[in-house]
Parts: sequence; C-alpha cells; structure tokens
Amino acid sequence: MKRFAALLFVLLLVLTGCQGKTVMEGDGAKISNMEFAYHYWTEINSSKEALQEQVDMSKPLDEQMYDETTTWQDYLIDQVLAQVEETMALVFAAQDDGFEMPKDYEESLDDVIVNFTDAAMGGGYKDLSAYLKDIYGRGADEESFRAYLYNTHLATAYADELYARSEPTEEEALAYMEKNPGAYADSGIEQALQDLHSEDYNNAIMTAINSYTFTTHRENIRITAPKGLDEN
Repeated sequence: MKRFAALLFVLLLVLTGCQGKTVMEGDGAKISNMEFAYHYWTEINSSKEALQEQVDMSKPLDEQMYDETTTWQDYLIDQVLAQVEETMALVFAAQDDGFEMPKDYEESLDDVIVNFTDAAMGGGYKDLSAYLKDIYGRGADEESFRAYLYNTHLATAYADELYARSEPTEEEALAYMEKNPGAYADSGIEQALQDLHSEDYNNAIMTAINSYTFTTHRENIRITAPKGLDEN
C-alpha cells in the first residue's frame, strides 16, 4: 500500500475516535469496530425490507440460520466486510490518483448531515451525536460519522469516475463485435457498447481495488444493537 494512502487511513482512523478493537487493517492503517458498525447498520437498514421476507427481524440474527453452517448475522458480517474493504480500497485509489470529491458529492454528504440533524432536533435529542448513538451505537458521534460519510461518498464518486473513463468509442465497440462474431447479430452496436463498457468498468474497478490488501480480524467484531434499531 502506498505511503500516502496509509497516512490518509491513519488520519481517518483518528477522526473515527478509534472506538473498539481493530476489525480491519493494512500497512498500519486500521478500521475500528465503530467504523464497521456504521457500515453494518446502514446495510441492515437499507436491506430491511428484503430481509423481512427471509428472517424474523424481531429476533436476533445470530439465532437464525442462513444455511446449515452460517447464521444470518455471520452472513451479513461477511458481506459488509467485503463492502468495507472495497470502499477503503477505492478511497486509497482515489487519493493516489489525485482524485478529489466533486462538488455534487460534497453537497450530498452535507445533505445527509442536515437530514440527520433535523431528525435529531425533531426527535428531541440534545445534538446530532446523541441521535447517532441511538442509531449506530454508543461510540457514534458526529465527527466519526462525517469520516464514514466522507469515505463512502469518495469511494462512490471515484467508482463513478472510473465508469465515465471506461466508456468505449464506437470504433472499440466495432472491434469488440468482431471478436464476438454472431453475438450481436440481433442487438447491434448499442448492445456491444453497453457490454464493453460494463466489461471495461469492471476491469477498472478490479485493477483499482486489487492494489490494496487488508487483514480482517473478524473475532474483534462486536454487534450491539443501537436503541433505534430492532436487531439483536
């Protein structure tokens, strides 16, 4: 991992308050259990409707089986760990590429803070940090939440940038069609453009994230349900 990226990760770790044991690290850079909790509970909330069709959300997920050997909680932890690793790899790749967060993504981040602050005030909380503790757990506060939002917004913005860079020309699409004779006899160049774009984008993402490696300390993960959530 490049030195600049490692220093950035250490800075972000300081911003998160270092609450809880290390869940993921690479070259001295670390993600705490609190940072993981932001990702985990966001995933639970965003997929709750789909989860409700498969599990009983009124009961602990670590008591419900995803398959013969894995609980739903373990399954979701694995999914979120993969998301965190990809997010941080994209953050590092963006910084090493000299990519800066576009203004519209900064505005989107600010909008999240405004919406959460409005919810906190409307709910009678003394401040945003008090509200975040109810949503994400005891170690949550505004500073670490902003760092989490920065990571996720920068990673998304950079992924979108890679998508834009991967857009093929018509000449490239025609060459792609020649390499796949018969595949586009009915759909034509438009479909070839879409398929090649998707292929090039996926390759760009893999190239970006494969430049960084992480070690996961899964045994350090502690899932504690915040007051404002139903899980566990």
